[in-house]
Amino acid sequence: SPRGMFLAGHLVFDTIEDFDAEGVGGLTFGADPIAVATAFASGLKGKPVNAFSIRKTMKDHGIIRWIEGDLTQGSRVVIIDDVATTGGSTIKAIERARSEGMDVIKAVILVDRQEGGVESIREHVEDVTSIVTRDDLLDRWSQLNRNTSQS
Repeated sequence: SPRGMFLAGHLVFDTIEDFDAEGVGGLTFGADPIAVATAFASGLKGKPVNAFSIRKTMKDHGIIRWIEGDLTQGSRVVIIDDVATTGGSTIKAIERARSEGMDVIKAVILVDRQEGGVESIREHVEDVTSIVTRDDLLDRWSQLNRNTSQS
C-alpha cells in the first residue's frame, strides 16, 4: 500500500541516514519496493541514496552482471530484505553485491522472524538492524486484541 511504502521507506532510511550509503537494495523481488521507497524517502530528506536490485539469476545477454542500478565498483551499499528467517536470501545478496565490487556496510531487515537469520547475516556483515521482530508484532497483536475485547 502507499502508506506502507511511505512508512517502510522512512523507517529504513532513518536507520541508514548516518552511514553515507550510496545505494540501497537487495535480492529482487522482496527488496525492490523497500529499496525504491527508501530512495524516495532519502530524496525527500535531501540526502539521496540510489536504489538497486540484485538478480536471482544471471542474465545471459547484454551487460552481464548481478546488480541493476546506478552504482560503480566500490560504492558503499546497504543490503535490505523484507523478512529474515534463515538469512539465506540476504546473505546471497551480500555475496553478489561484493562479487560486483560493492562495499557492503550494513544490512537492514524489515521483519526478523527470530529464527537465527539475523545472527547468520551478522557472520557476513557486522552491522545488521531489524526494524521489527516477530515478538514485537505478536505483542502488538495481543495488545490490539485485548483492547478490542474490552470494548
